[in-house]
Amino acid sequence: MLDRRAPPEPAMPFAPAAMPPWKGMEEVSVAIDRRQPPWLNGVELLEDAKWNKHVLPTGCEGIDILLGGGLREGQLTEIVGPSSSGKTQVCLCSALGVADLRLGVVLFLDTCNSFSPHRIAHMVNSQSDTLAKEGKEGRLERIMSSILCHSVFDIFELLDALHQLECKLKHQVKSSGNRIRLLVIDSISSLITPILGGKNSQGRLMMITTGILLKKIANEYNLSVLATGRTAKFVIDN
Repeated sequence: MLDRRAPPEPAMPFAPAAMPPWKGMEEVSVAIDRRQPPWLNGVELLEDAKWNKHVLPTGCEGIDILLGGGLREGQLTEIVGPSSSGKTQVCLCSALGVADLRLGVVLFLDTCNSFSPHRIAHMVNSQSDTLAKEGKEGRLERIMSSILCHSVFDIFELLDALHQLECKLKHQVKSSGNRIRLLVIDSISSLITPILGGKNSQGRLMMITTGILLKKIANEYNLSVLATGRTAKFVIDN
């Protein structure tokens, strides 16, 4: 009788070698290194601070003195105080100062409808008494065109805006005249407070995530970040 069974498949000359465990860990390590900034020694940090971490004026002489010259790029500065204590005024003065001196673009994240172009216009006009009407209008238009305002009303919108900003910063042209130099968040406490409290740890996790992301953006892209809050230890200490 004929054997109708299928012939056995030929044996492979060799079995594919399994990837050694250390190889996979090496690939993971390389991927992590690509996402992390390189380590810098003291000399490199000094050079970075000298050439890349400039100081931006707040427009308030007393605050500039307290801050050692103003808002330093690469750092997160938080101004805290009760309602109607002048926090928003400092934010508007800082935005006005950066835009007026042609230092770059200001991104103003408004969480409670505090941004007021009329207040900025009033400050510009009060500083320009000696200018002609056309000069005042031209200066105001130039200043306002350098201030970008975006409303965010919860922590999720803030995180989304920060991620979009990070993507934009990765591709922006490195020019001292038109790059984003100052990020203002007024006020961050109005977004953090509703998610804190109780036994839910998600709120605290999101608060810490926000703080880490703000510091990362400030340091990696040489931005000065100015945030306001009603109480301390919302962002900086986490």
